[in-house]
Amino acid sequence: MFVLSSTRLAVLACFLLITYESFAQTVTLTPAPVFKDELGVVSAKIIGFGQADIAIQDNDSVDHPSGSTIRRARLGVAGKIDTQWGYKFLHEFGNNNSPSLQDLFITHKNQNGATVKFGQFKEPVGLEWQSGSPNWTFLDLPLSHSIAVGRAVGVARQQYFGGLRVNAGLFGENSNKTRTDTEAVSTTVHSSYQFKKQGGHAHIGLSLSYRLPDEESESLAFKSKHETATTVSPSLNSTVAEVDSSTLVGLEGLWISGPILIQGEWLQRAISRQTGSEDTDVSAWYITGSYTLDGTRGFNSAKHGFKKTTAGAVEVALRIESLDLDDDAIAGGTLDRHTLGVNWYAHKAIRMSLNIISVNTNSRAAIPNDSSKAMVFRGQFAF
Repeated sequence: MFVLSSTRLAVLACFLLITYESFAQTVTLTPAPVFKDELGVVSAKIIGFGQADIAIQDNDSVDHPSGSTIRRARLGVAGKIDTQWGYKFLHEFGNNNSPSLQDLFITHKNQNGATVKFGQFKEPVGLEWQSGSPNWTFLDLPLSHSIAVGRAVGVARQQYFGGLRVNAGLFGENSNKTRTDTEAVSTTVHSSYQFKKQGGHAHIGLSLSYRLPDEESESLAFKSKHETATTVSPSLNSTVAEVDSSTLVGLEGLWISGPILIQGEWLQRAISRQTGSEDTDVSAWYITGSYTLDGTRGFNSAKHGFKKTTAGAVEVALRIESLDLDDDAIAGGTLDRHTLGVNWYAHKAIRMSLNIISVNTNSRAAIPNDSSKAMVFRGQFAF
């Protein structure tokens, strides 16, 4: 595991100091330092965010502990080397005392507008996942991410054709994973199209990913839990053994008009197993609706995420979702989750959130027949 020690922090600080002394002609605070040369071409920006959670849980079949934690604490630097080359480094310090490397990649943009990215970054699957955790409507990802993909080392090419964006890549595994045999590999493609008009946006997207498991385990693991960082045991926890390959298909849609947002995703993962084992599949979906009381919602097409446009805005949101890991071959259980959220954007860098969560599992879940609730408060600072 990559752990950023005090020595590495000192090296990072020296790098930033040398960077500033070498080329920085202007320094701005937005609210973090941004260094640029006199032409505004070469740049280095300190990036990061912190999230502190307090959870109060109403138990049902098992004890879901109440408590507090630093959910995420990330720090890094991103910028441009020249008009074509860019870079990003981001490290996790929090996450329940589990430090890890998040992003580490370089980018190259050619004259035709195509961007090639190499290193560790997010595989291009899904909509909410791509927007970045400081911009998620709720405190954590929807259940659909439980069967999707995360960050991995790979290479990808992204290009726009008018309103159509196509992003395709070849990936291995996350660099934080320890392995003793050939790693898993995948080919992933994401395409999306935006419809823009005065006062609103619409977005539709499709994800496809063909994946081969690592040769050590030849298995896939799926798990999901309460939408709280203080919960230890997953509500669903299923492992599919003797896997030959899997194919992930995802559909996504989003509509924004003034203060109103409606968003949804559906994913299914078809799993092909070795001779003598029955094929299976898992699926998940969610739908989200939100209303900003004193502002508007914006859509950042460059990052497939969301931006807050009004300081002091209050947003009310509801998400309904379901995860199905049950099949004739695999008894993984089902999980239904409803979340009511209130977000106060006190400042462009400060957000306060309150989520009220209700979950229900069936009899074949890891925590069977669980109908419990939780209330979680989060304070967030992002730059």
